[in-house]
Amino acid sequence: GYIFDGTVLFCTKYLEKQQLELLTKNREGETIQIKMKYVGQLEVTDAQQLQVLNLILRRAMEGLKLQLVGRSFFDPKAKHSLNAYCLELWPGYQTSIRQHEQDILLCAEIAHKVMCTDSVYKTLQECHNKSDPLNSFKHEVIGAIVLTDYNNKTYRVDDVDFESSPMSKFKTKDGDISYMEYYKKRYNLHIKDAKQPLLVSRPTERNIRAGQNEFIMLIPELVRSTGLTNAMRSNFSLMRAMSEFTRLAPDR
Repeated sequence: GYIFDGTVLFCTKYLEKQQLELLTKNREGETIQIKMKYVGQLEVTDAQQLQVLNLILRRAMEGLKLQLVGRSFFDPKAKHSLNAYCLELWPGYQTSIRQHEQDILLCAEIAHKVMCTDSVYKTLQECHNKSDPLNSFKHEVIGAIVLTDYNNKTYRVDDVDFESSPMSKFKTKDGDISYMEYYKKRYNLHIKDAKQPLLVSRPTERNIRAGQNEFIMLIPELVRSTGLTNAMRSNFSLMRAMSEFTRLAPDR
């Protein structure tokens, strides 16, 4: 058994060699050289032990087919639909493992994630009617966490690129391709508006460690936002409808 967090490999067997070199091939068929160096043993009293336990817990939640949104795991299959408000509530868990006096304790708390059923493109259309549509759209989406249904991943929107559109091309190993062609070819998705701007997501530290240091470009039409906006929070009837699912009594 072993656990790899992107940088450090924790394994249950002691490696005889202090340094180990392996060769493997990635999905593209390129040869990758891996160098492993022994750095020490993990004792029960080490602070890093909590990191290992948290990694085990994350793997277990992935095994339960839960979806990572932000830092917590949610269950899209057990969603509650609030059709009147074009929203979905995904139930899930917020967890933490910590040293508490003599013992290590796991805290598991029920959490819910709000998912919009409409795409970010609808927000773009709504902003068209405002006096400053470009800045209004930026204000609405920058900082939002969005979900892409085609690969079930979440991204943080860091900027909006009004110079680019789905017609823009990007490099692949088979040559340049436009976003429209790429999504049609890869996911069989047809983008209706060829002139919409693109959302920009900066690579996370984990992406950079994995060698993906380019900006991720997203199509508003193909992503939907997560979380509550200020307008939603001030909508009393919406908050009351949500509380039926989010405020759970002990028996539930």
